[in-house]
Amino acid sequence: MQFLIMMMMMSTDGLLYTRMMKKMIPSSTKRKVGNLLADLAVNSKARVLLYHDRRQLISGEKGAKVEIAWQSMRVVRTLGLVLEEEITTLNNDDDDETSHSLIRAIILSDNSFAIDVSALDQNLILEACQGQSLAFMSARELMVAGSEEAAMDAGRAHAMLSWHAKNLFCGSCGAKTVSVEAGAKRVCTKCRNRLYPRTDPVAIALVFSTNFPNNEERILLGRSKKFRPGMYTCLSGFVESVESAEDAVRREVFEESGISVGAVSIVATQPWPTGRAGACELMIGCFAQAESTDIILHDKELEDARWFSRDQVQAAYQNAVKYANIGATPPDGTIFLPGSYAIAHHLVKHWLENSSAAIKNIPTSAGLDVNNNGDLLPA
Repeated sequence: MQFLIMMMMMSTDGLLYTRMMKKMIPSSTKRKVGNLLADLAVNSKARVLLYHDRRQLISGEKGAKVEIAWQSMRVVRTLGLVLEEEITTLNNDDDDETSHSLIRAIILSDNSFAIDVSALDQNLILEACQGQSLAFMSARELMVAGSEEAAMDAGRAHAMLSWHAKNLFCGSCGAKTVSVEAGAKRVCTKCRNRLYPRTDPVAIALVFSTNFPNNEERILLGRSKKFRPGMYTCLSGFVESVESAEDAVRREVFEESGISVGAVSIVATQPWPTGRAGACELMIGCFAQAESTDIILHDKELEDARWFSRDQVQAAYQNAVKYANIGATPPDGTIFLPGSYAIAHHLVKHWLENSSAAIKNIPTSAGLDVNNNGDLLPA
């Protein structure tokens, strides 16, 4: 299986396909054969990402482009960690055995992996690494301050290792679960229940309208009280069971803003490893045409929602470059968008570069490339 990066493209027959990053995650077939973690332990090229209490070890200073502080197997051995797997008999059945790792670790690529070292003291870890400008940074911070590769590695490490930490016991029978297939899933040691990493679908929409004086084009943006002052973004919400992404857009937009939505087009998706419920989210990016304009904050989930003109959005987009970094503090009253790490940024960018009429005619699943300057790629 290849690790998805934040972009979608359109094939010649109009169907979507996903461009993959160059780094490969071992396939499920390969994970089932042999001891991948033990193989990495004797691989001279192996590199290790250290994950501690929802943060990754990085090199560099906050506010600059930081990188993962990859460590060698020497550091792993110094910390007393053993990359081995042991055979566990499931359900007292000698014919049903599986190997599982003795520590929480996952494969990132053929020569890199991440280890959860949350049980160890941070100072002990830093002393073993013996590096300059080392610190622990959250995956969310790395998505802003880190390089693209660092953000992807940190995102996968966070999504997977935090999931492992929350699923140590079986939800069906309460027995202990163990990590198998190099961290790809967990299995109950009693009832054989298999647990797989969780991904929550979230619909996020750029809602547009021309039902204003002189047919002025505007888009609907909102902010939660949890946001940094001045940040506005596209409206979003979880897709409920037995609900389409398009219907989720209509429901969420109405619940949050009182705006009725008609036509909805799905244009891109983006994995979001630091989701609101503590799980990885799959952001389903959409364009949505409003059928009303009077804003009513029904459920108080939003602190504010407004219609923004092109000039206002252009200014907020430019401010995103200045103030998107988590440590940046904009002047009072300054409005800005999320940075280029977020799919909302690219949805807005595409609207700025095109008319609402052009966006209205975009077919469902048109293929907005959110990793290549937000351009729509031709069929």
